[in-house]
Amino acid sequence: MKSEERQRSFFSTTYFHRFHLFVVAVMFAELCASVTAMNPIVAENLLPGTPQSSWDIPTQDMGNLTIQGFASDISVNQGETIFFKVNTSAIAWKIDIFRLGFYNGAGGRFITTVLPSVSLPQIQPPCFNDSSTGLLDCGNWQVSASWQVPLTTTSGYFIGKATRNDTGTFSHIVFIVRNDSSSSDILFQASDTSWQAYNSYSSNFYGCPSGQWTSSCRAFKISYNRPFVSSFLFLIIIFCAFL
Repeated sequence: MKSEERQRSFFSTTYFHRFHLFVVAVMFAELCASVTAMNPIVAENLLPGTPQSSWDIPTQDMGNLTIQGFASDISVNQGETIFFKVNTSAIAWKIDIFRLGFYNGAGGRFITTVLPSVSLPQIQPPCFNDSSTGLLDCGNWQVSASWQVPLTTTSGYFIGKATRNDTGTFSHIVFIVRNDSSSSDILFQASDTSWQAYNSYSSNFYGCPSGQWTSSCRAFKISYNRPFVSSFLFLIIIFCAFL
């Protein structure tokens, strides 16, 4: 009799624990679904990502010198158009757009491909150079391609992987997509001024284009209108995107 009572007690306890765990699991699932529904960043990062080998620069530098570019604005709002200025002798090239984020550890997700909107090859003029201040400004480059950001695009960090069709060599163009209509308890501010301060495509605030951090060749003025020389900037971006 006591054995039967113990057995019934065991099954009752086990059933209770299993039911309790089931209830907790359902509540957790509903909480996750609620957070996902409320937070587009969470929902975005749950999507399948693209392998890092498809979007990153393995040499962690400025990429290939025969195709370099930058965005005409460091950031655009959802629905606006971002313009790209690219300098290359290639007669065919493309820009693959990726959003950086968690994506289950992939680090990025392919969004779309942008093709040139001008006759090729497009050789850009020399950048404006002010030797008295160290300023290098490539704003005189002409627009090469553009992308109208869909209204449904999730805000965040983006890179354009500009790739030559003939050699397969590439470099990065970095920009940000904003959501100006969003209201959140937490605001994340991009460190784009720091990226440019350390950008050694030309002399920067701390040293020479060669990467020597000496004051003898530092710049006193810098411009956003120039390519990024070092992929370490994007590693910082990726780290922040995982937060």
